[in-house]
Amino acid sequence: MPSSLAPDTVLPRRRIELLIYFGQPANESDPGGLEAVCSQWPEMEKALINACYQCPGMICLCQETITDEDRVASYKLQALRVMVRR
Repeated sequence: MPSSLAPDTVLPRRRIELLIYFGQPANESDPGGLEAVCSQWPEMEKALINACYQCPGMICLCQETITDEDRVASYKLQALRVMVRR
């Protein structure tokens, strides 16, 4: 989800800041509970970062991962903040 669009310092490029949400359903009664859900986040994050760097014609900078976005009660979400120049 784009969070901002702006002209870049290198014309005629554009700078786009993205929030890429990822996560999975979270139910404390599932086997392993929240610990099992959380243990999969590093692999999800790594896959998204690798995908960002493989976009032809774009320069990507993964800036941070925001943890525990409680926007949806039944999901545990993370947000990867990425700056893209195209």
